[in-house]
Amino acid sequence: AHRDSVTMSHEVSDCLPQPGDVLLHDFRTAKKPIERDELRVVTWNIERGYKLREVLEQLEALDADVILLQEIDIGCDRSGTVDTGVVLASALHMNYMFACEFIERYHPVRSPELQGGGVHGNGIMTRFDFQSTEAIVHTHHPIDWDNQGMDMGEPRHGKRIAAKAQVVTPQCGVVEFYSLHLENFCGMVGRLKQFEDVLRDCRDSSLPQVI
Repeated sequence: AHRDSVTMSHEVSDCLPQPGDVLLHDFRTAKKPIERDELRVVTWNIERGYKLREVLEQLEALDADVILLQEIDIGCDRSGTVDTGVVLASALHMNYMFACEFIERYHPVRSPELQGGGVHGNGIMTRFDFQSTEAIVHTHHPIDWDNQGMDMGEPRHGKRIAAKAQVVTPQCGVVEFYSLHLENFCGMVGRLKQFEDVLRDCRDSSLPQVI
């Protein structure tokens, strides 16, 4: 089926990140006073940004303090060759980090709605400051994408990676956030082993955490 096109665009650099790289962008303008006591958090798998305009409209309505996004594309044909995370972060005037998971190879084996040419990963957006950011590479990989991706119709290079950020919030102080996309082409055991990586990382901190 034809995906809705998005007229919003943002220039993509010729120098794309590599798996494990973290990119930072700060699109905040004047700081808005926080008038609520609760910390509002949204997590959303945006499915590569196929329906980016609709995603943006919903995020504007939700008015979150922190947004955890999965399946962000940069420069892929299937999502209009734009940086889908930057489009959202710039429109929402938010601080933004992106953790690159995969180089999405452009290849005829891919269908048009899966066509690559860029990179893919997870990210965290916030109206607040980052104290630190990190890409967490999972230790368990049920799918060897470098060698199995061609057979699955998605040739790519990289591994499943979680985005992690310590965010300085006025409501709760410093809070750790994780944005992760566990492997979906496997059973529950494989996914739990990947989730264990995040729980193991959580044990090293006494800060409040949101996964």
